[in-house]
Amino acid sequence: MLIELSVKNCFVFNNQIVFLLDPTNKEMAIYGPNNAGKTCLIKCIQAMKGILLNQRIEIKSNLFLNDSVCELGITFEYEKNISSFCLLFWTLGVIFFLRMH
Repeated sequence: MLIELSVKNCFVFNNQIVFLLDPTNKEMAIYGPNNAGKTCLIKCIQAMKGILLNQRIEIKSNLFLNDSVCELGITFEYEKNISSFCLLFWTLGVIFFLRMH
């Protein structure tokens, strides 16, 4: 179960943004005005899922910054264990994993 997702320099997100999810709530909705980053949030979640499942992913750094490094962080619960990872992803295709828990 996804508990937290952090994003920095990915798609439209330049500063670090942290999305917290309530683990007791089984339903979730993403809403907001146009051009707020809803689709980019979904793309970040899909990218993280692809990385964890060792699949090919498509991720882009923020178009308005001269930094080709995207940062994705995730905290999730699996079989009653909580794990956190931070990933640095160069848009040239190199990934570095940092396990936090």
